[in-house]
Amino acid sequence: IDHYLKAKTFATQKLDIAAYRKKVDLLIELFDAELLAAKAGFGAPSEVPVFVVGMPRSGTTLTEQICSSHPEVHGAGELAKLRRIAIACGLHEEVGRVLGEPVKS
Repeated sequence: IDHYLKAKTFATQKLDIAAYRKKVDLLIELFDAELLAAKAGFGAPSEVPVFVVGMPRSGTTLTEQICSSHPEVHGAGELAKLRRIAIACGLHEEVGRVLGEPVKS
């Protein structure tokens, strides 16, 4: 119940627009064109696929949207095929068994 009470205090707080704008302006100043130009070319040239996985409501969709805004990235959305492959390989039950062990002990 403590978490509910803490959440309730946040719900009644007003957003300090001036402080928020100050933070945003600082970020804009920090990440200027000069810094971005200096960092151009950083990264890995690998073409190995990257899978973004996570629990529901953990930010995976937002992460996918941010990444896929790059022209060389394709966001595939939720891939039900991966679940079917895991089930076909017997991995689905194995993961459930392994994850369930700490809960049972």
